[in-house]
Amino acid sequence: MTHEQLMAFLGNLGMLWIGIIAMIFLAPRLSIILPAKAVGSTDITIRKIWHASRGQTWRLALGSLLTYLPFLPLVAVYYAVSSAGPTQFDFAFFNALYYFVSMILNIIFVGFISFAYRHLVEQDSRRLASVFLPT
Repeated sequence: MTHEQLMAFLGNLGMLWIGIIAMIFLAPRLSIILPAKAVGSTDITIRKIWHASRGQTWRLALGSLLTYLPFLPLVAVYYAVSSAGPTQFDFAFFNALYYFVSMILNIIFVGFISFAYRHLVEQDSRRLASVFLPT
């Protein structure tokens, strides 16, 4: 391996790790904005979401990873079967199973970020409202 090839490999590996870290730590915090937009909240911004989720990065990252954890064995089996030269039935079966499980896990993830939105943002808003607008 030449020096240029080694440097290109290390550069690609570094970019891969930057992407992985961004997906693990940034995406869960920023995805909390999705439930807010789904219910039509126009006053929620990325800045408010970032502020509301401060100190919760590890909790959100772990919760996000746990929602997709059941997917890993299926992916391993999928790639093992596909690399062994599967029949058309095997390929169709595992594709259907793969997409079905991913759909279910995406629903669980949306539930997780919706709960996180309600817990972090709406609860924070009610707490601020009670300070500034006492009843």
